Amino acid sequence: MHTSEHPQRIFLGSALHLHVTGALASSMVPWWVQWFRTLHPQAVVNLSVSKAAEQFVSIRALRNLANGAVWRDDWDNPDLGTEWSSGRSGDSEAFIVFPASINTTMKLANAQTDSPALMMLQITDLPIIIADTFPGDSPAIRHRVDLLSERENIQFAPRVTGYRAHNRETAAVGFNLPGCLEIINEMLGLAK
Repeated sequence: MHTSEHPQRIFLGSALHLHVTGALASSMVPWWVQWFRTLHPQAVVNLSVSKAAEQFVSIRALRNLANGAVWRDDWDNPDLGTEWSSGRSGDSEAFIVFPASINTTMKLANAQTDSPALMMLQITDLPIIIADTFPGDSPAIRHRVDLLSERENIQFAPRVTGYRAHNRETAAVGFNLPGCLEIINEMLGLAK
């Protein structure tokens, strides 16, 4: 049992990287970063933010909340380091695409590397969890998701019930940070 004074720790590692993509759920990432840091004050959270995500969340806000590197996912970013080119982000033990837009997920499935973060995700051997927030489904999307599922280091987040922004209908989505953390623990062999 946990109380508000002694919250239960979910992530059993020491560092992770969130790649924030251009989905409406990006606007909730600051809350999730704060939640994560409250439960895991010693763990480092690094973030990369796609240009599309900046419609919904500011890098400045994330820099104030995160305790690791926060960078714009853009080849022209003058502050872009070089770790991404080796599939790494600081001491991160895993990556979470959070939220994973349909566009970014399809790019990952097609092995595209048109941004530093996409290249980092394509070449890393570290675990990657995709927290998808797709607006719908189709045979083409399912085919690409199946392709990604064949990669040993990629898993999709457990489904939770969410709401579609345009009509408030319920939908199963993967925007589930606690579920992502549990999968990372398992993939890293840290599960209880």
